[in-house]
Amino acid sequence: MGILKEIKKSILFMVLLSAIACNGNTNKLNLIDSLTGIKISNQLTFLQDKEEWNDFNGDGYRICFYKINDEYCSLLLEKLKKRGFMSFSEEHIDTIFNGRTGIYKSYQVDDDEIYTIYVDSANNELILMYEIL
Repeated sequence: MGILKEIKKSILFMVLLSAIACNGNTNKLNLIDSLTGIKISNQLTFLQDKEEWNDFNGDGYRICFYKINDEYCSLLLEKLKKRGFMSFSEEHIDTIFNGRTGIYKSYQVDDDEIYTIYVDSANNELILMYEIL
């Protein structure tokens, strides 16, 4: 009986772990909706993540790339400009953003935590960047 109980616990643990792993992108989409004040998560498709962290002090960043529904991108740009998003071009932004133009806005969450949302109008992409300074 003890072995059966341990197997059930292991299966439950694996189910919970996979649910948490799958929910990470949903949390990021909810964060984007919350920061912008606009329900846009249903217009986004996840593309990729990129991370870089300093082993010594923990500083670094995580960048999540999303494709914006083509028909929705110009409307989204208009809405976000009304909410204080400013223009950027590739010379203003890190090399990760080469060849990109669009708008962005930063949100300081804590003394050392910053979220920045970029909307790349050239490639119809939304980029969520999380930095720890």
